[in-house]
Amino acid sequence: MSERILVTQVIAMARSLLIWLTPLQNPLERMNPAEEIVKFWLQQNGYFYQSSIRVESIKGNPSSRNKEIDILAIHKDGKIKRHIEVSVSIKSVLTRTTLDEAKKKSAKFNHPAVKAETAKIFGDGVEYEKEFVVGNIGKGKAKEYIEKMKDLFDIKVTPMSEVLESIAPKLHAHHQLNPILQTLRIGKEFSDQLKDPSTHTSSHG
Repeated sequence: MSERILVTQVIAMARSLLIWLTPLQNPLERMNPAEEIVKFWLQQNGYFYQSSIRVESIKGNPSSRNKEIDILAIHKDGKIKRHIEVSVSIKSVLTRTTLDEAKKKSAKFNHPAVKAETAKIFGDGVEYEKEFVVGNIGKGKAKEYIEKMKDLFDIKVTPMSEVLESIAPKLHAHHQLNPILQTLRIGKEFSDQLKDPSTHTSSHG
């Protein structure tokens, strides 16, 4: 089973589980599977974070309405600060040219209202990293897209596969996990069994 297919299946399973567990909850308040994985990744790397931050609109600027910051994170040493947006889908994020897509995604980080909200939390004039965690970038275009985001807009692109690779060895050590991470842990354990059938104990004689 390929890594991309496994990621897709785990996220789909987690989303279905959450919908079943929270039938009366406002859909906007449901946990985002990809964001929960990224938050766990940040925790494991020594970060404190705030997520799903509502952005205060700017009077007279309609484009500033209904904006939200996915994650703002600060390392425990206080030196590294990160604004992270998460967009993980089985479809490629590249629905247009790499340059046009880079411009579109960078606007989420650089909108005046978003920058103003970030300054409230990190402090005025404080430098911070901008990072975009993505799923499927698009075959043959990943390198070009990553370079454009970094060179033109100073935004680091991190594939979700790297996040999963980083946290996979740490999942077994945690027992108090939310449903999304529990699903991911189960997926990892069965994936390991598929790779090495000798680790699977059959109940049949």
